[in-house]
Amino acid sequence: MKQSYAKEGKELRRKAGGYAHTKQFRRMRKIVKRQRTILGIVLREIQRKLATAELECSASVWSQGQEVFSKTGWEAINQTNSLRDVVNRNCVLQLSDNEFIGMTRKDWHPRWF
Repeated sequence: MKQSYAKEGKELRRKAGGYAHTKQFRRMRKIVKRQRTILGIVLREIQRKLATAELECSASVWSQGQEVFSKTGWEAINQTNSLRDVVNRNCVLQLSDNEFIGMTRKDWHPRWF
């Protein structure tokens, strides 16, 4: 992270507790808003770091290819053409051709199509 909010977080926690104790809720609201802002900043930074780490990890896995997966697994990956193939490979019951499988509802169509 670019900076740590530990010191400011402790100070804000103390202030919010003091304002709540003395029933100064308007002042406390300002402090709580700042706490939420800091929390959002930290969460976004963590999400960015995780996404970067996942991309680096997946890139290295796919670049190594057959070294990472077993021969059978690599063949299954290469034979996969659709989401239906993945579901049929991993489920006991096989889907028939007239059953819908997708990432959206069957009746949903985006406006730009």
